Amino acid sequence: MKKIIAAVLTALVISTGCSDFLDENLRKDLSPESTYTSSYGFEVGITGLYGLARSEYNTWGGSFATHVQACPYEALQIATDIAFAGARDGTLVPHENLVYTSADHYINSYWDYCYGMIASANEILKYSEYENVKWDNPKDKEKYQAEARFFRAYAYRYLVYLYGDVPFVDKVEEEFRLDFTRTPKAQVLQKMIEDLQFAAGILPENPDQVVPGRLTRWAVEHLLAEVYLMAGNPVEAEKATQRVIGSGVFDLMKKRFRVDTETPGDVFSDLFIEYNARRTNGNLETIWIIPMEYNTTGGGGSNEDWTRRAWGPQYYNVEGFVLADSLGGRGLAQLATLEWWSENDEFFDATDIRNSEYNIKRNWYYNDPDYEKFGQKLLLPQNIVQPENYARVLQSSSMVKMTT
Repeated sequence: MKKIIAAVLTALVISTGCSDFLDENLRKDLSPESTYTSSYGFEVGITGLYGLARSEYNTWGGSFATHVQACPYEALQIATDIAFAGARDGTLVPHENLVYTSADHYINSYWDYCYGMIASANEILKYSEYENVKWDNPKDKEKYQAEARFFRAYAYRYLVYLYGDVPFVDKVEEEFRLDFTRTPKAQVLQKMIEDLQFAAGILPENPDQVVPGRLTRWAVEHLLAEVYLMAGNPVEAEKATQRVIGSGVFDLMKKRFRVDTETPGDVFSDLFIEYNARRTNGNLETIWIIPMEYNTTGGGGSNEDWTRRAWGPQYYNVEGFVLADSLGGRGLAQLATLEWWSENDEFFDATDIRNSEYNIKRNWYYNDPDYEKFGQKLLLPQNIVQPENYARVLQSSSMVKMTT
């Protein structure tokens, strides 16, 4: 009898195996088909795009393992006319010396990062056109499309800057392909302009009515002005810029606006103090921010926003110094300033607060209470006139002369 039952069960499994018995029906996982069916689902997808934008500053992994290595953003700053590699980080040296190849880590990771964002944006745009979507508000569809098209243009901005002519992909590729060809840069820029023009006509104009970090029309117009310049159209770039300036919602900060204004500083340094970048904290210069708040849900994790360490010196390796938030925390000295602008008295006007002690820190004072010279100014060596000496002394951790 047991053999008969087993045989029947086997026959049932075999017979149903040819129907839909083994077909996947993802009800719990966030597949596109199960996610993009309502406004809430598209909110989840758009939030992912914002997360991808923030992951550019991700190091070593985390929730969005984008570059999986240190110094992703610094790779774009090195070998420019303002900085060179201070601590000789191995991931930055090829970019400083302009000896990178197609096998270099960031050459690949930025390519993957941008096309990953484009693919996600295209997916949102595709499913937003399905008739079975239950929108909470009739305007939700175009709102999410506008944000998706902004991020698609945002990703192509990097691709055009870094690689020139690149394949333009504006739809979900259903089949695996190896036959992509480069689209001329001018055509890509025109597609970016079309995406941004659409987004600018849809997204809200009042930044006080959106969640901090969410896009407004003015962030789109700001990027549109840049893309017009990339396309060689300065007239339209000026028009887009004037629309932002004339919006009436932004203003240059003229007075200090941090909570503790008794702390030494100036209004320019206040712009970049933690939390002060947000409009909700009174910063009327902010057009768009990428919120980061450690150990806060949605604020990023321990692997994000290491860029703040890049410009800070390794002062903690100098006798008489201990780690302190007031000194910028643990600096890694990955980037060092070239003297033509940071040490040239003629570069800044005497009254230009961008050159103040609070914005380019040149004087350091021993902060270890147990050190005999506590509170005294660190006297820098006199042989750090040339950039190569900067790098040499920084590497030996005996000097701390860098911007914060």
